[in-house]
Amino acid sequence: MKFSALLLMCVSGWPILTPVLGIISDTFGTQVVAIGVIAFVWLYMIWMIM
Repeated sequence: MKFSALLLMCVSGWPILTPVLGIISDTFGTQVVAIGVIAFVWLYMIWMIM
């Protein structure tokens, strides 16, 4: 049950996160910050599984 909820969050959340990553990259002028956001989201998802 937890995995299906996580999968639903990934599918529905990625279309929202993609423009946010673009805005962050444009604001800071580098993609390193956007990669940090992706790493944060990935770690959050791993934490949700545990």
